[in-house]
Amino acid sequence: MVRNQKRKLHKPEIKPHHMEELYSAIRRLKETDRGVILLYLEDKSYQENHAVMNE
Repeated sequence: MVRNQKRKLHKPEIKPHHMEELYSAIRRLKETDRGVILLYLEDKSYQENHAVMNE
């Protein structure tokens, strides 16, 4: 794999009626864990995620 290549993981489609349950669970996470999950949901690469989390 090329070092700067954005790695995509398969994300299942989230049904609208599961969104509130998902965000409720995310709100209960520690701040760092919550940040990682939200960046993942925004399709950020590992490199982008690392850069944001280490600011």
